[in-house]
Amino acid sequence: MHVVILNQYVPPDLSPTAKLVGDLADGLRGDGHRVTLIGSGLDYEVRARNKAARVGRELNAHWQLFRRGVAAGPCDVVLSASSPPGLLLTASLLAAVRQAKSVHWALDLYPELALALGGWSVPQLLQALLFAVTRLGYRANARTVCLDADMRSWIRQKYGVEAEVIRPWLLQELASVDTAPLAYPPRGSFTWLYSGNLGQAHEWETLLTAQRLLEDRHCPVTLAFQGGGASRALAQARAAQLKLTRVVWRPYVPEAELTNTLLAAHVHVVTQKRCTRGLLWPSKLGLLVCLPRPLIFIGPEQGAIATELRAAENAGVFAPEAAEAVAEWVQHWYERWPPSPPPVLRSGWTFADAWPLWQQLFARIAAPTVKR
Repeated sequence: MHVVILNQYVPPDLSPTAKLVGDLADGLRGDGHRVTLIGSGLDYEVRARNKAARVGRELNAHWQLFRRGVAAGPCDVVLSASSPPGLLLTASLLAAVRQAKSVHWALDLYPELALALGGWSVPQLLQALLFAVTRLGYRANARTVCLDADMRSWIRQKYGVEAEVIRPWLLQELASVDTAPLAYPPRGSFTWLYSGNLGQAHEWETLLTAQRLLEDRHCPVTLAFQGGGASRALAQARAAQLKLTRVVWRPYVPEAELTNTLLAAHVHVVTQKRCTRGLLWPSKLGLLVCLPRPLIFIGPEQGAIATELRAAENAGVFAPEAAEAVAEWVQHWYERWPPSPPPVLRSGWTFADAWPLWQQLFARIAAPTVKR
């Protein structure tokens, strides 16, 4: 089969989704399929200056993806990810033009995320139209893939479509991790770390408030933010307003250095706003659950992610407003550092684990009749 994969970012871009679609393209090529991987030509680390600029950038991305998709020639499958928002609709149009089957890989759910986080005042009639058009896109799919049970439930209830769950896999190769950094770092440099994109979907006020409580208690721990994102400047301004003295801001690090950089921290942090339950799955989580460090999750307390992490070793799950509890948890680890079990890398969900599920999915797509 000729498979056209559409995503805003493709390798060698640093976006996590670029890595995911690149791995999937390599797997399909290895099975003998012809794959055309199409991106918009934008850089993940270059952010729009304002909402108007972002809208213009996303519309241009849609046009570039559609134009390049048409130029790719006849195909059997158009597989779309979720960026730019609304890509499902552009991919559905391309699939119709090429008389191909449409497969949507729902890494994020739109327009839900945009409405929940964008701060737009969208009339109810327009919202209803957006959901109606999106429903047509989902129902035109030969297959829909999502990332966890919450996303599957949302798609079923909102659009009346069944989705298959295939989790995103590790984006780093743990076999290449040096053995020395596995050792617990000394307590004197105690750091709790948020690494990766700090976007509109991510909760950061709780982290800063908890750090304020820790500093008021004279607990010598440092809160570090590593990466970038649309909310980074807002978080920096809020940290200054709170007069925090033990917060540091680091840039993104190269992929080859990421795991060892994470191991230099004492506690890791993953967050998402409560309103994003079932609308996204934090890509950084796949790596962090493998590392021998305590993990804080701040987000929807009853969601699929929280349920899974409650069963994990050394993981704490907190509501977005629970700054006091977060501060106590961080202080607990500081006072009892280092942990008694020896540090060992945990097994993680890899592309080798996910690939058989994708193979089964494409085998069903290749069948003469696709049952939905």
